[in-house]
Amino acid sequence: MFLEKYTSEFGYQQILSIYEEDFLTILDENNFKLIYNLFKEQGFYYIEDIIIKYLEIFNMDYNLVKQGLKKLHLLLGENYVLLISHKLDYLNLILDEF
Repeated sequence: MFLEKYTSEFGYQQILSIYEEDFLTILDENNFKLIYNLFKEQGFYYIEDIIIKYLEIFNMDYNLVKQGLKKLHLLLGENYVLLISHKLDYLNLILDEF
């Protein structure tokens, strides 16, 4: 599974214990990479935590995720990446776009 390339061994094992195999098999690596790079470009330094807890985001349309991040930026301000690191629940706003 391609997720091993983006997570530590521990993180990958967590993913396997949290998510159903059926869901993991429908993940598209190209879409995953687009969204992964979007988070990286925005300065998210805790992407593995996002993958583990919000893997569904990486299965969404890239433009919806980008739009959700813009909303979070507007809502939380310039320090939005730091604020989200303290409360990942903010990412539910992106899932609400789905």
